[in-house]
Amino acid sequence: MLEKLKDIQTESSQQVINSILDFRNHLVKEVRENPKVLAKNLYEEQGEMRFGAENRIFVVLVDKKDYDNSWKLKRNLNLLNPKIQEYLDTFSHKPKAELELRFYKKGNPSKYPREYRVLTDVLLIEK
Repeated sequence: MLEKLKDIQTESSQQVINSILDFRNHLVKEVRENPKVLAKNLYEEQGEMRFGAENRIFVVLVDKKDYDNSWKLKRNLNLLNPKIQEYLDTFSHKPKAELELRFYKKGNPSKYPREYRVLTDVLLIEK
């Protein structure tokens, strides 16, 4: 969508692009400040076929210069390795309470009738 808007090259298309980028920047800021909101959403919105309430560390990659291609950062080992190592080096110092999350699976309440409890964290890696 952004590529098509960039091709139009009008003032209104640029305003829409700026609005989208502002929203994305705000969203990244929110995740940085309160990662549990994202973790909870990722647990609650899982598809039924892949649902699981296992403990997880979510690694979220964000390329702030090219959001649509953030997925390509998974190949950038020069960026990832030090961030992951730093996270692992400090992980044992995190209080367990900081990792605890409770959630209800969205969907059929007869299939997912209870509250789930997990230990989870979000590692946000930004470029």
